[in-house]
Amino acid sequence: MMQSNPSIKTVFNYFAAILLSTALLIGCFTPAVFANDGSPLKIQKISITQDGSGIEITGNRPLDPTQHYSVLKLPSPNRLIIDIPNASVNTGATTLNIQKNGMERAILTDTKGTFYQAARITLYVKDYKLLDKLSTSTQDNRILVSTKGQAPTAEFPAHQKQPKKLKPLDSGWEKSISTSTEKKNLITDIFFRDDQLYVRSTPGSKLTVKNRFILRDPSRLVIDFKDSAVVDKSLLKPIFINNKNIYQVRVGQFEEDTVRIVIETPSPSRVQAVYPDADKSIITLGAADGTSIATLPKSTKLTTLNDIRMDTLAGDTLINLLTPDAMVSQVYREKDVVFIEMANVAARPGSLTFDKARFPEIRFMKLEHLTAGQPNIKLVVGLNNANTQVTSKVSDDRKTLQLALSGITASSIITSKKIKKAPYAARVVVDAGHGGHDQGASRRGILEKDLNLNLAKKVKKSLEARGIKVYMTRSTDKFVSLKNIAGYANRVNPDLFISIHHNASTNPAQHGLETYYYTRQSLPFARRVHKHIVNNVSAPDKGVRRAMFYVIHHTKMPAILCEVGYVSNSSERRALLSPARQNATANAIGDGVVEYLQSKLSANAQK
Repeated sequence: MMQSNPSIKTVFNYFAAILLSTALLIGCFTPAVFANDGSPLKIQKISITQDGSGIEITGNRPLDPTQHYSVLKLPSPNRLIIDIPNASVNTGATTLNIQKNGMERAILTDTKGTFYQAARITLYVKDYKLLDKLSTSTQDNRILVSTKGQAPTAEFPAHQKQPKKLKPLDSGWEKSISTSTEKKNLITDIFFRDDQLYVRSTPGSKLTVKNRFILRDPSRLVIDFKDSAVVDKSLLKPIFINNKNIYQVRVGQFEEDTVRIVIETPSPSRVQAVYPDADKSIITLGAADGTSIATLPKSTKLTTLNDIRMDTLAGDTLINLLTPDAMVSQVYREKDVVFIEMANVAARPGSLTFDKARFPEIRFMKLEHLTAGQPNIKLVVGLNNANTQVTSKVSDDRKTLQLALSGITASSIITSKKIKKAPYAARVVVDAGHGGHDQGASRRGILEKDLNLNLAKKVKKSLEARGIKVYMTRSTDKFVSLKNIAGYANRVNPDLFISIHHNASTNPAQHGLETYYYTRQSLPFARRVHKHIVNNVSAPDKGVRRAMFYVIHHTKMPAILCEVGYVSNSSERRALLSPARQNATANAIGDGVVEYLQSKLSANAQK
């Protein structure tokens, strides 16, 4: 790195030694290099290929497998950017006017930063869709960019759908940056270099990860940075990467005090954040494999796992990990298995015993080596139910990590009280709001789409126990458009339609229950269901309201949308995660549906 600038090389190597020595396994770069015979690499020219399908970048010597170039695809304006590290432009800045096959122009120039220098080629295209068709390859002393090669889309797993063009993720940024920044870590730069993702902030900042979780369809890793904001709105954008193992990185001001980075990768569990020293302003994301005490900050102290304490609180299972010194840790899950990695904690591997009757959410627990031959450890917790909610928090001194499991089981949906059967074989469509890439409201890693789906399944069980036929708009974490939801409901043509949602507000004190309707025929249905929810759930009554929500406006049958609580209120959020609150809500909706059906039957009999 930095062959032509020893001082920059020294600085970079210092950070690399402290932060991460292993390569990022998800791969952010396409291998392609010019053979190194000891001479500096010079980019001599850019030109249009003979068949006009792309451009070629010519260097002064053949290719070499020790150097890599990065490929980014960015919208607004639509452009492909190639950076060749440790290279410079032989002829100075050059512009090639193309105006052919959707390509407009290409610019060849030098680019330099604090930690890198490179020759940069920027290819501008008219149509955003053309970016997906462009692929790169190498031949002798040239890099070829063409629409004739295999498109990058063919390299991705079949289940990973590439997202459409994304708008800048700038929601909430103005409010965040306008508030006091004294306690914020201001992120100044986010970039890829040498197979690592770097997140840099102002000097003296203490970047820490407060949430880390995995989402599917498409597979992606979500990382939230605590007490943080970006200094420039231009950072809030997707970064497209031409590689079979990673498609893009998205950056957003998720909350006023949270910057969220989303990495779309088929192996999200293999990426870890390495914490910097307290006086460093940069953090890297690297591979989980190969973690060793040597790759951590110099100030990191090797410690031991003193105890694992388990307890229950308000129906939740709590697992507390205790160490005598600060731990470097991360928590993530894959379906029904939770992993807690402790990079500087030594412990003996093996299975752990626990009271299965007292902690029914847990199928097994065991300690495994994080990296063979290294003093680090990984706690693996198997869950009996993939729908179990999992949250984690670390104490300020980082000596205690607490894992909270909120169990959700089908058998606990119906309470022991005698349930009322429906007066006739009614049919109901239950819609779990949001889903897939549309996560809805969220706080502290709790996503509305997951809460909606969990509750919708309980509502389905509750209604079926009353003799009602239920149709779900979705039963997995997938996105269904509002138009398709309404269209599906109208095709089924049920007696009733219920959409399940959870609310959020910028005012953290807001909490309570709301039920929405739009058409006149839906008002009696909304009133009966809302009455039962309010009577059975301990939360403020915020009333029955009329609103033009798409799914209750474009459906032909009586339709309601239930907002059953606020995820933005900390105490109500905890309640919403508890099986007791979920069961009470599901049963209340079931009772409301039965009462409405009885009233409708009575009204018809009197005609």
